[in-house]
Amino acid sequence: MKNFLIVAVFISIAFSIYPLLQKTNISIFGIDTIKESIQGYDEKIAEYDKKIKELKEKENLSEIDQTVIESNETFRNTFVGVKNVQEKELRKAYGIIIGTLALFVLLPFLIFGGSSTKNLNNEEKTWLTIPLENIKSLDLSFDKKKRDGNQDASNINFVSKRIQIENNTLSTKGSTQSTAMIMAFLCLPVFYFVPHLYHYFSPSSDGGSFIDLLDNWRVLITPVIFLIVGIYLFISFGPKAKFSINKSTGLIKYRSGTEMVTRNISELESVQINSFALSSNKGHTHQQYELQLNFTDGSVKALFNHTGKEEMYVDAIKTARFTNKPLVDPVRAVESNPHFI
Repeated sequence: MKNFLIVAVFISIAFSIYPLLQKTNISIFGIDTIKESIQGYDEKIAEYDKKIKELKEKENLSEIDQTVIESNETFRNTFVGVKNVQEKELRKAYGIIIGTLALFVLLPFLIFGGSSTKNLNNEEKTWLTIPLENIKSLDLSFDKKKRDGNQDASNINFVSKRIQIENNTLSTKGSTQSTAMIMAFLCLPVFYFVPHLYHYFSPSSDGGSFIDLLDNWRVLITPVIFLIVGIYLFISFGPKAKFSINKSTGLIKYRSGTEMVTRNISELESVQINSFALSSNKGHTHQQYELQLNFTDGSVKALFNHTGKEEMYVDAIKTARFTNKPLVDPVRAVESNPHFI
């Protein structure tokens, strides 16, 4: 709700600054050139309006006068049509400016505005500063298992998911960062349409549908790209739980491919953190941390991964304490098992 209010405030600000933006001399995206063209068309239209008015004020109109009036009206309407096209291009340019400003202002504000403490409470912060064996209600194991070979890790350079516990159920939720990005990309198209919406609802609007105002399909390209990215992020990192552990039913549910797999908590042996590096196509290497469930039959299930080391440690500890299963100490497990060095 807080993030939605922030977005609403930014949209309100965008509608407020748009009239001021129109009065500002801006040269990018050819705005000054378009404004000059529109001014020239206004002068031409006014000139033809004057001619038409003078001819119509005659007491007796000849056939030649009628022909001249019709000719002038044709030229006038042509200039009006070209002017309308230019005005749409001008609104598109303003939309790009407002949308780009929103991208650089809104996204960082949502990501960093409420996440300076990594969303850890005091107890969780303490866990990161003391030895694991000193954490209450946490058992440890040094039996480190191989990584889940059936799970392709995502190359993510931010904290994408977190663990939440509600109503005796542990599940995943989108992190502050992923929620911010989803909201920003889904809301950014609105900022690109601010000039069109402002014109549509203004008293000077000449009517017509909103789709008519978007006449030029190129206006839609950038907003649609943002919308597609937002939908993809929502599907990938949205609120829908990919797995859950319910103490009331004693069941663990997780997604494997397109199906949900159900297992008993009694089958769970331990909770493990994996650490590994992934390189992107551009050569950037991200250190990834992964939450993995180890089962008594030797099978394993990697749940999710991201670059947040502290967040992953806290979530692994919460999962181990919630299930009353040992956490595989990621350091001492390697020290006691040379196979994993």
